[in-house]
Amino acid sequence: MTEFSSCAAVQFGMARFALSTPRKIMTSRRKAVTAADIHDAIKMGRFRLYAQEIRKLKGDELPVRHYEVLLRMLDVDGGIVEPDAFIPLAESHNLMGDIDRWVIRTALRDFCSRAVSGLSFSLNLSANSLNDPSLWIFMRKELATSALSPGLVSFEITESAAISNFLAAKRLISQVRSAGCHVLLDDFGKGFNSFGSLRQLFPIDGIKIDGEFIRHAATNKVDRVIVESINMIGQRLGLTTVAEHVEDQRTLSIVHSLGIDQAQGFFVAQPQLFADILQA
Repeated sequence: MTEFSSCAAVQFGMARFALSTPRKIMTSRRKAVTAADIHDAIKMGRFRLYAQEIRKLKGDELPVRHYEVLLRMLDVDGGIVEPDAFIPLAESHNLMGDIDRWVIRTALRDFCSRAVSGLSFSLNLSANSLNDPSLWIFMRKELATSALSPGLVSFEITESAAISNFLAAKRLISQVRSAGCHVLLDDFGKGFNSFGSLRQLFPIDGIKIDGEFIRHAATNKVDRVIVESINMIGQRLGLTTVAEHVEDQRTLSIVHSLGIDQAQGFFVAQPQLFADILQA
């Protein structure tokens, strides 16, 4: 998951949602948020979907453009609430599962209602969702209702969420991939035992290299070697590798030279309203 410019998701929903404001789109607000505010936002649907393109770095242009769906919460006045003001609270009150479901249903229905071609997307799943034994039943129903080709949908699960909910994550990954959707491990490399996690959760479809390593790959030899090693192992396993937080040309050149498959970040593409992307 890539952060927004002022702050902090499928292939489904959002384990962590990137919810701050991209430059020149909306003004975010820092305010105290209560669990009741989040409950009300869920009830009233006071969320907006944005999406950020993930670009292919090798070979010909992708025949299908791929986007990560990003979520924002609105306050009662329509202002953007900073992600760090409500996501930890939503997680601690077990509300992220409900938010994930809203994202899944909304993204699928919006996508299909516009009969979009040449586009695929990923959604983030939270730790709260991984703990929900009925989640896959919900996801399968929404996929069937949408009549969307499963291969166009991916789900991102953070490495930390997967490890803290290992059995549930392993089961859901198997269910999602059996249905034809894709699964990526997000923030890969952030944990102390990332390669062990990969070994336990394999097979998956891809890994998104943690942005902290990408940020400093151009200036820090250790970070660069770590990125190179993650990419090499990922590709040896047949996984798609994605560099997050690509914020300038120098970093983009580095990740390209290392042979990483795809890149995401503000230098690559700014987030846009999901509805605008679907209408393009």
